[in-house]
Amino acid sequence: MESKGKLHITTKKNGTFVEINISDSGKGIGEEEFKRLGTPFYTTKDTCTGLGTMACYKIVDSLKREVHVKSKLNIGTTHYLIKSLLV
Repeated sequence: MESKGKLHITTKKNGTFVEINISDSGKGIGEEEFKRLGTPFYTTKDTCTGLGTMACYKIVDSLKREVHVKSKLNIGTTHYLIKSLLV
């Protein structure tokens, strides 16, 4: 996301669960990038390793949860973490 972009983190309680949404106003994810999202060592940035998203997805998976992603080019991306138990 560019330096003047916006990041929004929202939560919504639904019974004993909470939904966590993380949205940005970045450039969005193109179709080819979307297919590789979470792949080890895949990055579109010059100074990144391509391990951050993969590590996040592995942690969520180990907790038996899911991440859903929606993105539109030139508008931004939202990651939805669903059915995370309230502690």
